[in-house]
Amino acid sequence: MTREPGELRKCRSARAGRFSISSVLLSAFLAGCAPTHPPANKPVPLPATASVQTDAANPLESTDPCAAHMHDISGAMLMCYAVNHRLPERLQDLSTYADADQTLDFTCPVSRQPYVYLPDGIPSPGSDRRLVLYDALPVHNHLRWAILMRPATASQSAAAWVVQIPESVLQGYLTAAIHPVP
Repeated sequence: MTREPGELRKCRSARAGRFSISSVLLSAFLAGCAPTHPPANKPVPLPATASVQTDAANPLESTDPCAAHMHDISGAMLMCYAVNHRLPERLQDLSTYADADQTLDFTCPVSRQPYVYLPDGIPSPGSDRRLVLYDALPVHNHLRWAILMRPATASQSAAAWVVQIPESVLQGYLTAAIHPVP
């Protein structure tokens, strides 16, 4: 069966239109999944008074393999959340959301201990961020690497931050989880 030139143009035009719409939708989806970074002058509210070093303030992050592991994990978390609107029950289930050339490692390269994963997260009082993952031991200059995550809202996409937290901050989170503030 042969098509008339006008019919062929209509078919090509329809395919081009579908491709353009698909491209726009994919771009919008991926843009919504990109993590955002907190403003440099706005501190991260936490239950304890000790400070947290965020990725913009910590040059060790680019050379610390534990921080690199957590960045890879946080990317998979954001992709999983974008698809399912929640995190998986098991940390290992994030492996299916990693980049094709990436293998996620859920163990601290320094302590050799598995990361502590909290799929529901522990909320930070006064903040929309939740502690979802942290080092089992404070082996990074007496600090722990951790992932804070903000779930998506009607006006903001989900976001994740890899941060270093002192022991006092972690204990504040854990205490808040055991004794929540009404």
